[in-house]
Amino acid sequence: MNWEIENKGAFILVTTLGIYSIQDLAILFDDILLLDGLHPGLKILFDNRNLDCGGLDFHGIQAAKHHYIELDARIGKLRAALLVKSISDFGRGRQIMLLYNSEITGRIRTFLDEIDAIYWLANKTERSEELA
Repeated sequence: MNWEIENKGAFILVTTLGIYSIQDLAILFDDILLLDGLHPGLKILFDNRNLDCGGLDFHGIQAAKHHYIELDARIGKLRAALLVKSISDFGRGRQIMLLYNSEITGRIRTFLDEIDAIYWLANKTERSEELA
């Protein structure tokens, strides 16, 4: 698993690719914690559209839980959007939301649409809701 971290001003963009690994996730979160300007309410867009999560099962999702909890504890009120490419990855992301959101001060949400993810990070309604 590889990644690139960019400060986009309004949010941090983390672009991932390769094959998902719990060990690499821990290193990625350590890299995020080394960024300058961490503050409560930090917004992160995880662009996982080029990440192969096919091997990620419920046990793997539970194993990653403490990494998200630690990241949220260090930052406070973390707002993380998980951008994925497939319905099966969306389902995994929903499991993450259901398991983690009750244990962190912030929020994690999964998206198939990049614009909707950015709208949510900006605390706005989703574009699709605005147009309805």
